[in-house]
Amino acid sequence: MTISPLPPAPSRANDTPQQFSDKADALAEALPSFVNQTNQTVAEVDQLAANAASSASASAQSATNALAAQNSANATANVTLWTSGTTYNNGQAVYSGVNYLTYRRKTATGSGTLDPSQDPANWTQVTGPKAPDFVLINSFASSRESERSVPVSTNVFPESTPLTASSLNGVTVTRVINASTSRA
Repeated sequence: MTISPLPPAPSRANDTPQQFSDKADALAEALPSFVNQTNQTVAEVDQLAANAASSASASAQSATNALAAQNSANATANVTLWTSGTTYNNGQAVYSGVNYLTYRRKTATGSGTLDPSQDPANWTQVTGPKAPDFVLINSFASSRESERSVPVSTNVFPESTPLTASSLNGVTVTRVINASTSRA
């Protein structure tokens, strides 16, 4: 919004009484329009400031996302396929031959025979969606064959693990119906 310039202000030192009166009237008549234009301009400036703050926030988020992408790329650059029995250093990244996701060794230098996707004690996943904590699919008490479940994961609680509130702490179980500890 453009603010129209105000007419010249009256001057007791330089204006005749008639000039002073005419200038004062013109100034007084221009003030309501000036106030409206100024208020509209202030509202526009406030909106522009809010837009700038929003853009700055979005820019900061983009920078954070770019840094995360760079760190992910750096973490997974030149990774090799995990090989059973090979010694890996703490912090070394490999990809799993089971699910092709990248994992970083989180314990002291060592080797093992479990694929990183199946060895959360020694490896932490650094790429891809996080795997579920576990999938509890066991046989169900049912007289119909079609109602028996089919195991979909080897990442289950062992039969010796009691399913109590404390053993499920921090784990989300979406559905357990008549679960038993026998394998299907």
